[in-house]
Amino acid sequence: MIVPGSDGDLRTQGRRLVDWLSGDAFSAWIRAGFDAGSGNSYERLLSLDTADTRATLRTRTQARQLFVLSVAQVLRWSLPRSSTVAARADALNTFIDRHCRQENDDGYVRSLAPDSSVQDKGHDLYDHACFLLADAWRYRAFGVDSAIESAQRNLLFLDTHLAHPDGGWREGDYPHAHRRQNPHMHLFEGLLALYETTGDDDWLARAGEVFTLFTEHFFDADSGVVLEFFDDALRPAPGDAGSTVEPGHGMEWVWLLRWYERLSGTSTAAYADALFTNGLARGQSDSGLLFDEIGADGTVRAGTKRLWHMPELIKAGIVQARAGRGEGERVAARAIEDFFTHFVAAAPRAPYCDQLDANDAVIDASAAASSMYHLTTAALEIVDYLQ
Repeated sequence: MIVPGSDGDLRTQGRRLVDWLSGDAFSAWIRAGFDAGSGNSYERLLSLDTADTRATLRTRTQARQLFVLSVAQVLRWSLPRSSTVAARADALNTFIDRHCRQENDDGYVRSLAPDSSVQDKGHDLYDHACFLLADAWRYRAFGVDSAIESAQRNLLFLDTHLAHPDGGWREGDYPHAHRRQNPHMHLFEGLLALYETTGDDDWLARAGEVFTLFTEHFFDADSGVVLEFFDDALRPAPGDAGSTVEPGHGMEWVWLLRWYERLSGTSTAAYADALFTNGLARGQSDSGLLFDEIGADGTVRAGTKRLWHMPELIKAGIVQARAGRGEGERVAARAIEDFFTHFVAAAPRAPYCDQLDANDAVIDASAAASSMYHLTTAALEIVDYLQ
């Protein structure tokens, strides 16, 4: 575990992250990360001015970038040239409606080829969860009633077609080795966002269903961590898969649990504190970064480190500080400093890099679009903290 250092207070570091994200990073994506004709987002930037135009287009990426644009509208991020955030978001939403929805408007496809033709027509729980979040923020940013209607149809589809008899929802309508907590976690996020946006208690009630899945299945009380993979009955999967832990997801749950606590009045402190403490003790490298994968006993299984873990650590630190845990501010401030050192300053061409090896050397120099989602959720927590 890293003992947080005095690398600047959270206010200073927080402003630094928000300024960089709303400036350098957002500008690079607006400049090169969206197709000027169709409006879709590419999967990654290869440099400040070049996107990977040959990569498969995941529909969840389109949803997450719509979320980013919606937040940019709310936080009044400016564009580097004569356009508006609203116009960009409208173009992306039009692309989603034309290309990402199933032919009968019953859910979303999984992926598109680079030419926008459908590549995988399957239905995926994770993808649909991301659209719930996008719809919540599209309504908040632009006041579009159709966004809430879209979210309602989306959840009805999940309940009708992907509900699992043993609780929760299936991974999708395609073969899969395990059930995962991760799609349910993002469904939890989308439902909380919809409740916070609309004030409709039905969304909070549905979020409560996912919270129950967390307490009864995903959280392992013996080790104080979130497990990743499960069998059909939501028991830990056989073999090593059943004890797999991703430290970044543990931190993400800390953030979500504290959010649910604020909205519902349900105490989540015991879970959040355990996840935060154990995540730092077992999942953090000597350089302050979170490992990609460990075992429930703390054994490092993948010493690589992806960027997305760091915004989740930042968010966890902030919400723990808000809950009166004094170390939270120091952890979040240190995480921002480490993020800039290892994922921004070390990026050879793009605004940030995606993954480091066990020795913290860059092994994936591209800037993933999905990282903008993680960074933007961190920016929202920082802005709230600064205010």
